[in-house]
Amino acid sequence: MITYTKQEDGTFLKAGEFAAAPAEVLIQIGDAKPFSGSYTLAQAQQIIEDAIAKGQVKRDKYAILPVPEKVGKVKTPKAPKEPKAPKPPKEKKPPKYDVQQFATIYQNTKSLEDVCKATGASRAYAHRALVKLGLYEKPVAAVKPAVVLEEAEEARVQEIIAGQLAVDGGVADRKAAIKQLRKEQRAAKKAANAQPKKARVLKYSVAQFQEIYQSTSDVNQVVLATGASKVYVIRALTKLGVYQKPAKAVPASTEAPVVETPAAPATETAPAETPAPAAKKRKSAPQQEQPPVESSPAPAAKGKKGKK
Repeated sequence: MITYTKQEDGTFLKAGEFAAAPAEVLIQIGDAKPFSGSYTLAQAQQIIEDAIAKGQVKRDKYAILPVPEKVGKVKTPKAPKEPKAPKPPKEKKPPKYDVQQFATIYQNTKSLEDVCKATGASRAYAHRALVKLGLYEKPVAAVKPAVVLEEAEEARVQEIIAGQLAVDGGVADRKAAIKQLRKEQRAAKKAANAQPKKARVLKYSVAQFQEIYQSTSDVNQVVLATGASKVYVIRALTKLGVYQKPAKAVPASTEAPVVETPAAPATETAPAETPAPAAKKRKSAPQQEQPPVESSPAPAAKGKKGKK
């Protein structure tokens, strides 16, 4: 370790040395944590001495320290794992069905359905087994019989084919023409079977409602005579513009008659004063007490001041 210590006269005293020049050193300023800039010993000395010569140092002590060696963690070797015991070989399950039985039945009948019925296996399982054995034969598709048309149908088919040829680039296709013919036949059959909608029969005669109501002016009489509901009758008469809503009866008033008393004749000296209209009472909020009102004393009449 090399140190630079400040003396009383302002100069720095260099002390210490390294037995062997290290490849990398640390610089410590005062008691702070040493820092590294990948400095060599010569570079660190040059930096500190230049700073002292230029007066850029602020601390009393500077030091050059060696880089401490990193001590790696010693890993303890793990104990070797015990070898696992080998797993016993899996026992092969016996086949659920006898494939030779599939072959025997199929060679005799040439039917996959017979193999499934005799053994109880699924169609996919039996088919896969027979394909592996090389015995399965794909059934030949049934040949559809030729379409036989009547004279009228044949004539219509020829018309359709002629229409196909008339189109630019059209190609005669008898199968498509027969398909179009069948489509036209189904549409004609559907139109023939379609029945027209029956006219709606009214349950009551509205003219009868009008006749009875004009003679009686009572909806209840119409209800009794026809058996229709009152709501139905009123709706029908309203649409005809005949119905008149009955006037409500005004209930008789039970208040006592007010008897007016003749007023006293007014004298010439004092004219009759008209009573002031009563002030309307304000409605107070429900369940709310009114605060007490303080009455102010009436002002004294102008005149001589009396003794209190």
